Amino acid sequence: MKKRNYPGFTLIELLVVIAIIAILAAILFPVFAKAREKARDSACLSNLKQIAMALTQYNQDYDEKWPTLKVWGGGPDYATQFAGAIGYARLTNGIASSLQPYVKNYNVFFCPSDSQKPSSDPWIYGSYEYRWVLAWNSCQWDVGDSDFCTPASQVVYHESFDWHHGKYGLALPNPTSTQPICNAVYADCHAKVWKLPYQGTGAVYGYDPHWFAYGTNGGSIKEGWDVQ
Repeated sequence: MKKRNYPGFTLIELLVVIAIIAILAAILFPVFAKAREKARDSACLSNLKQIAMALTQYNQDYDEKWPTLKVWGGGPDYATQFAGAIGYARLTNGIASSLQPYVKNYNVFFCPSDSQKPSSDPWIYGSYEYRWVLAWNSCQWDVGDSDFCTPASQVVYHESFDWHHGKYGLALPNPTSTQPICNAVYADCHAKVWKLPYQGTGAVYGYDPHWFAYGTNGGSIKEGWDVQ
C-alpha cells in the first residue's frame, strides 16, 4: 500500500492561529472580568441586605432603637467619638459586633472586591460602615425609627469605598469630576446602589458620605436626606 504523507502546519499558518487566539483573548478577557466584578457587586449587595435584616432584628429587640456609638465610648463630637466603632465597622469592638448575634458570620462585613481578608481580630476593619451622621446623632439621643424624616431616602450603612465602579474613596475633594457609587442600606432597611449626591460648590468635599446633602440640616436624621 502506498504511504500517505500528511503535511504539517506551516509557520505562517501557526502564526495566524496564534494571532486569532490572541485577538479573541483580548476581546473576551475584559468581558469575563466585568462579569466577575458584576457577580462580586451582587454578592456585596447581598451582604448589605443581610446587614439590613440584622438592623431590623436589632431594632425590634431594643424597642425600635438603633445601635448607638455610646456603647463603645463615643461622644457627641469628632474629638470624643470612638471613630473605630463606625469607621469601616471594626468587627469585634464596634457597631458590627452589635449586629453579630443576628448575622453570626464575620464574612458578611466584607465586600468580595475588598482585598482585605476576613478576620475576627478586633483591630481588623470590614468593608462597610455605619453612617457617621447616624452614629453622631445616636450619641446625642436614643435614635428611634420615628426620628428619620424620610427613611426611604436616608442611608444608614454603606460601603466604605467605591469597590466596584470608580475604585476610589467616597469623600472626594471639591471640585471633582467623578461621582462615588456604592451599595448601601437605607433607614427603612432596604438595600440598593447609592449614587452619592453632590454637596455643592461651597463644600469642602464635592461628595461626602458622612452628612446628608439635602434638607435644612445635613447633620440631623430628623431634617436631612440623601436624594431629592
